[in-house]
Amino acid sequence: MLFNTINNLQIKKDNILLIDLDNTLIFSDKANNLSYLFALEKLGLPTLIDINTRITKENFSPFSQDTQQKIFKIKQKVYPDFIHETKTNQILVDFLLKVANTKILVSHSNPIRAEMLLDYHQLNHLFSHKIFCKNQNKYELAIGKLGLNLNQVLIFDNEPEQLINAKKLGILPENLFYIS
Repeated sequence: MLFNTINNLQIKKDNILLIDLDNTLIFSDKANNLSYLFALEKLGLPTLIDINTRITKENFSPFSQDTQQKIFKIKQKVYPDFIHETKTNQILVDFLLKVANTKILVSHSNPIRAEMLLDYHQLNHLFSHKIFCKNQNKYELAIGKLGLNLNQVLIFDNEPEQLINAKKLGILPENLFYIS
């Protein structure tokens, strides 16, 4: 499935923009990875994870629930020490600053970490709403919670799977934008 890119975007005044956070609006993998690696080292656990790939909670499923909770707790605590390793997707940020449309942040991120990122990069003012969820279709949640018209929604995400999920909801393919 081929998605649109921001370069060929045709926007209307009534479009509502749903924007993902991690690696769409803000490139955050390096800070996340360094935080997780710090936690593993602090707990004396092996760090046999490729730091050039995205480290997520799923990487820690072999560990006990108790150990996983310790990793996540330390990761959250030290994340501010690595926030300087995050970078904005300046092309997307510049675009968002130019358009007057309603912008909604939709993310699987931890809300505290997400707010920290938005504050650090001074992007909080861009969004009229922020929707956070864990293990569900984030776009389905946002559209349902806010009562959005599917034909007005434009979605910006770096994960093809998330865009496929949005298409299954009835979002037109021309309203799905793959951001890399």
